[in-house]
Amino acid sequence: MADHSAPSIRVTIDRKHPRTDLVVQIGERDYRCDIYYFALDPAAGRRGRKWRTVIGSLLNEWIRIAEGLRVDEERYVPFDLADQGSTWLRLEVDDDDVLSVSPVGLGPPGYSFSPSDFTAAERRVRPVLDEAAPTVRVARASFVSCIRASVEGLGLPTEVGVESDPNGAGHRHHDKVALPDGTTIWAASFPTDGYERERPPDFGLYLDARWQPPWPHAHLDWPDFGLPTDTEELVVALRELLSRARGGLMVEVGCLGGHGRTGTALACLAVLCGLSGDPVDWIRTTYCQHAVETDEQAEFVRQFNG
Repeated sequence: MADHSAPSIRVTIDRKHPRTDLVVQIGERDYRCDIYYFALDPAAGRRGRKWRTVIGSLLNEWIRIAEGLRVDEERYVPFDLADQGSTWLRLEVDDDDVLSVSPVGLGPPGYSFSPSDFTAAERRVRPVLDEAAPTVRVARASFVSCIRASVEGLGLPTEVGVESDPNGAGHRHHDKVALPDGTTIWAASFPTDGYERERPPDFGLYLDARWQPPWPHAHLDWPDFGLPTDTEELVVALRELLSRARGGLMVEVGCLGGHGRTGTALACLAVLCGLSGDPVDWIRTTYCQHAVETDEQAEFVRQFNG
């Protein structure tokens, strides 16, 4: 008789990875998810700092669903989020109270739903089984115990306690921003529906390599929730962007959410255009209250002199 009590599922957080990853081990296989997608959740707060709360809430929802699962019922819980889509665990239980846990796609893009409240997104999953992915069978009680141990072992909070905010950090941008000298720059979140535009920009400066639009563009190396790796390169790129805009071209700057890196870049552009006040206050008033997401980004902008 098979032993279904042995732990087959394990959840950890890898802080050694440059972006910090949520790691879900299923059998012998590891799946990694950039914590950026949890920081995008409005429940993570204005600066995305409560992403641990989002992960805790997600894992506790796994437990609630597993405990309430009925025989012949299928439920899906997300665990691997990406721009192109998301991977979910399909949970099924048999008469012996043994769970079958299978990684499946195709789910909606990771940035298009909140991991702390994924019920609506679950209905959009089109289950496609990865033949190479492991399906594990584990006693329901063992599964619940494994996930609960992961939550407790990681010290994850579980109470989200955030009211719905239609203008929260989860919203998207495609906005025209007037800089202090009258130069206009467009600011964009990563597009959820492809690159089709009524009028595409003449040039784009993108702060994340996942941008690959068909129009002329350039990339800057700028880690998520971080600072540009080369300040001199940033200054050159921003001055070139201003030159194009002042020459009559439609230009834009974008990252993923359109808040941290994009907001920081826009605030630096404002400084280059002669802004005399506080650039962080200016960008949050002129563009978006969620712009410039970390203290490090705010300090960088306030010390920026071009």
